[in-house]
Amino acid sequence: MLVKANELRTAGSAARRISADGEAGNSAGNDGAGGGGAGGTLFLEVNSWNVVAAAPLTMSAGGANGGNVGDPNRHGGGAGGGQGAILFSSIQPTTNTTTTTATGTGGLNSTGGTRAANGAGVANSGVVTTTFIVLPVKLISFSGTIDAGASLQWITENEKSFSHFEIQFSEDGNKFYGVGKISANGGNGRQTYNFNSKVTHAGIHYYRLKMVDNDGKFIYSKIITLRRSENNNAGISIFPNPAT
Repeated sequence: MLVKANELRTAGSAARRISADGEAGNSAGNDGAGGGGAGGTLFLEVNSWNVVAAAPLTMSAGGANGGNVGDPNRHGGGAGGGQGAILFSSIQPTTNTTTTTATGTGGLNSTGGTRAANGAGVANSGVVTTTFIVLPVKLISFSGTIDAGASLQWITENEKSFSHFEIQFSEDGNKFYGVGKISANGGNGRQTYNFNSKVTHAGIHYYRLKMVDNDGKFIYSKIITLRRSENNNAGISIFPNPAT
């Protein structure tokens, strides 16, 4: 589940909850009960938090409990679900908030008896902060063609606080180096960019974009591959599939 907002605030006088908890396992009269569902993933891309004391917020991605067996003879109770993950693109909020990724408890194997295994993982170890670098720019598409040279084109939007693109090339798809740089146009609307790169030999050519923010943070685009034939025929190219 993705929650994306410039500001997340609560109001009113009741507790609020954002949940990716698993579903509880079904109980059974005698045969094996159902296992608890594993917790899902919450990704919170929120710039600021305003959670009031009257409406505290709980964010959870916990595994559910396994189902119980309602029989005095031993059968198989449902195992607990494993914990999920909660990922914050910035600092984890703490004021009037609770964040949890608990593991599910195993269900009873028989009435009043032992329990099945609990869910995997250490409780709350699934909470991660500032794992992802989220740039303001959005890459809509990136594609190219090749004949005597490579012609690259990409479209973006939302370039607020965005610096530039570094165009990178590789002969093997692993080791890349820069072949050009284009400054960002800026603004919130769609922007179209073009870049031409010299091609000196036939074969497969790999390209990607390094997208750099004003504060130096960066991410890479997907890699596109372009194939130039020995006889240099135009239009022989491999686009990303899908192209966006």
